[in-house]
Amino acid sequence: MMSQYNDVRTTMLISRRAVLDSETKVCGYELLPADRRDLGVPDRAHSSFPFDLLRRFANGSLDEIVGSRSAHVRVTEDFLRSGPYQEFPRGRVCFVLDAVMFSSPGTDRRALEDLFQTVRRDGYRIGLYGVTSDSYAANNVPKVDVITIDTDALGAEAAVTCADEAGRVGTHACAQKVETATQFSGLRDHFALFEGGFYQRRSSSEGGVSTGRLATLQLLAECANPDASLEAFESIIGRDPSLTLRVMQLANSGFASLSRRLNSVREALITVGVTNIRNLAMIASLNRIEDQHPELLLDALVRAKACELLARGEGLAPSTAFTAGLLSTLDLFLGVSVDEATEKAGLNDELRSAIVDHEGRLGTFVAGAIGMEHGDVDRATSDAIGEVALGEAYVSALRWAGEVAANSTP
Repeated sequence: MMSQYNDVRTTMLISRRAVLDSETKVCGYELLPADRRDLGVPDRAHSSFPFDLLRRFANGSLDEIVGSRSAHVRVTEDFLRSGPYQEFPRGRVCFVLDAVMFSSPGTDRRALEDLFQTVRRDGYRIGLYGVTSDSYAANNVPKVDVITIDTDALGAEAAVTCADEAGRVGTHACAQKVETATQFSGLRDHFALFEGGFYQRRSSSEGGVSTGRLATLQLLAECANPDASLEAFESIIGRDPSLTLRVMQLANSGFASLSRRLNSVREALITVGVTNIRNLAMIASLNRIEDQHPELLLDALVRAKACELLARGEGLAPSTAFTAGLLSTLDLFLGVSVDEATEKAGLNDELRSAIVDHEGRLGTFVAGAIGMEHGDVDRATSDAIGEVALGEAYVSALRWAGEVAANSTP
């Protein structure tokens, strides 16, 4: 997930990646500058944050990106030696440095060891990224808390060897680019932490979408009908007590920033509006799909809100953009292709073309939100949407989604 901050000296897109443990619980997020290869900058040259942006994180902006969870923040040795790292909240931050420094000629390993010990005594953790067999050997690197291994680049066998070596000296190994449940299962006994889309990926049965998920799709199709009247929509929600309860929980959460509590679906429809309650009903419906990871619903909320805010800034229908962003995650919830998911949901042509082919202004917003989620600048930005608008929308979406999720837990 990607966001942006701006000040006089820095304009930068930022990627947020969930860090999960071996039980697939989200224990924090890694923050890193998004890929800017379009500028012709080598990957490692831009992979740590500039000082002024780090200071901004430390002075309150960090919570907008990671909420109450811990943060893995890419920094340089110079940043740690300069002292401002102490402005970050203690006990919640792991400062991550490039492992290549240990294979560079002239590296003063004793000085690095002293520096790492100082930072750790101050209440922070230390990590290394870009770890390879050449750049890391447990008996030849100062004590660190976490090493991050790109399993694609290193290969599964070498990655496991490296992780096992780290484990023997008490260092947690984090596997990057774990995209499937099969990959996760193969690495689970060797790694303590994981990054990648594996928690979003689910496989449908051989017969396609299950009966329970088809029922949810039918409900989603009814909710997505833009022509449904207030009375019809009240009936759709009211026939399912569990859906009614969930919609009311969401309506009374941070979704609509209300000053008073709502007590009935009719009151919610009148106060919050049919289109907004329709979107709440779709959120509640997605949340009922069996065996889904809680982080997936959070991802869906962020996508939806980012699309809504981008549309609002362009003077277009924000509720429709919210719907498009939310339903662009249907394939992840159902374990089928996005084309099949939108077809089974019976979405209208405008929504389908925006979600499947990213066509039209609505499709531009969906593509931007997905690009930010994956830290892909080229995919996220376009002539129609600039980096500033994307950044402002995305950080607001992250904050809003976190508040809704925290305030609407059953």
